[in-house]
Amino acid sequence: MVSAHSLTFSALRPLIPSNMEMRRLSPPWRLLDDVALETMRAESPQAAREIVAQRWDARQAQWLPNAFSLSGRQESAVGLRLAAISLNCGWHEVIPRQPSLSVPVPERFRSLWKVVAHRLGTEDLGAAPLLGIANYGSDDTSRGAIVPALRWSATDEPSRIDLLLAAAARIDAITAPVLGESRLLNEPATRPWAVLRVMDRMVQAQRMVQELLARQIEAVTHAPFTTVGQEAAMVLGSGAPDAPYSIPSRMVTPVQQALDALLGMPLVGRGAWHGRGARRHLTEDQIVALRALDRVGDAVRALVLRREQVARAHRAAVAEVCRSQTLYRRLINAVTGPVAALPMRDADWDQRYAQGQ
Repeated sequence: MVSAHSLTFSALRPLIPSNMEMRRLSPPWRLLDDVALETMRAESPQAAREIVAQRWDARQAQWLPNAFSLSGRQESAVGLRLAAISLNCGWHEVIPRQPSLSVPVPERFRSLWKVVAHRLGTEDLGAAPLLGIANYGSDDTSRGAIVPALRWSATDEPSRIDLLLAAAARIDAITAPVLGESRLLNEPATRPWAVLRVMDRMVQAQRMVQELLARQIEAVTHAPFTTVGQEAAMVLGSGAPDAPYSIPSRMVTPVQQALDALLGMPLVGRGAWHGRGARRHLTEDQIVALRALDRVGDAVRALVLRREQVARAHRAAVAEVCRSQTLYRRLINAVTGPVAALPMRDADWDQRYAQGQ
């Protein structure tokens, strides 16, 4: 077990996005790539389910025996395709907690997911860590030049759900370096300078996130969309909490949950720390890393009560995270809201897009 007094980079590594160099599927799984892309181009969730029913019965689709020997990077690559198929077919949960409320999932698909989910360390499907974070390499996202393994748009121009998932990946890529510095927070009571440094870095990173989200919100209002893509986005954005800076559980990234562990989020209108948010869509290694950050966060908040300078820095960091999450929620709402209510693209927009503005 990692103690609060020995937080190291290796302990935090599961929360930091890795460069997904191996995003292509190995030969036994190539047909799964085709199935995922076909469902992304389907006219409706019902049409996507028909595609899966037809292709899953194909002679080549003998994936279950191969699932037990998947390598680490291939596990994420296969999980990514299964997540996309699940959303496109309207399957909110492959292993539903309330079966009567879900569209029935074919047993062969469910069986494959159970094996892959066990290897990934999670039973939740359709979450941003798979569809967003695992879909983009962190080296690419930090520079903004991103090429996803999968996209809903059939053209080079990203659709609304593509922009949303790209934003999730970029948020983690921008914020991850702050997590790397959080190991300086060991023994915060004796190192208040380290807390001030990390809080300042957090403020800087969140302002970069806010600039990114503002651009994505503008782009989304004019971006193309498909019926299946909109339905998939609705699944990701379902169950949104009431607070304006609260994020639907499927769209909360690992790094955002790490920030919650370090800072805590205030109650709406009261400013009091309400405890930690629910932990969702994480692997077992990520949960262990968050527990280490929980203990560090407790020690930091204890120092906040004793040192006014640290308290000011902490309040500033919390405020910036809240601003970022408010913009992130607005982006999610813009993507998942009624399409008819969103402005449509015009000639001026097409010209600006062509010029890269």
